[in-house]
Amino acid sequence: THIGAYAFRNCTGLASIIMGDSVDYIGEYVFDNTAYYINDANWEDDLLYINNWLIAAKQSSQGEYVIKDNTRGIASSAFSSCSTIRSIKSKSEVPPMGSTWGIPTTTTINVPCQALSAYLTHSDWSAFTNIQAVPYDVELLVNNPTMGSVGFISNTCSSTMFQAFPNSGYIFQSWSDGNTQNPR
Repeated sequence: THIGAYAFRNCTGLASIIMGDSVDYIGEYVFDNTAYYINDANWEDDLLYINNWLIAAKQSSQGEYVIKDNTRGIASSAFSSCSTIRSIKSKSEVPPMGSTWGIPTTTTINVPCQALSAYLTHSDWSAFTNIQAVPYDVELLVNNPTMGSVGFISNTCSSTMFQAFPNSGYIFQSWSDGNTQNPR
């Protein structure tokens, strides 16, 4: 199912949108100036999503855009005015279909390690000259910071190593899964 260019543009009463899974293309500026589009609560980190489709990127953002995991597609005009972006990090293991129009082909595209070859060969992404594999996002948490800290030794596509650093007067016993190896 295709949603043509400008289909709902300026429909100022359109505040809620439900799209079926059969949508495989969203044209230019389809939802611009709708109540959904102008509601700041619908934007996540300068990006506007409807279900698993990336609809628009705020033009004011000039740093790194992070495309969330399981993003199925990108609307044709999503990045149309964002020519000064430095990088895009896609958390999606399957390359989103749709348009990368407006994104300079020299933009750094960071993708999950296991998805690198899929992005390099996907017709919507293969024109980019700087697609890089990045390790998994790993968050290290300490139950009680007064006892110590934890940090990365290395975090690459092939392995991640981290270590617990007990504070003075404390010793490391085990990780939350019972493993006693430190570093691991």
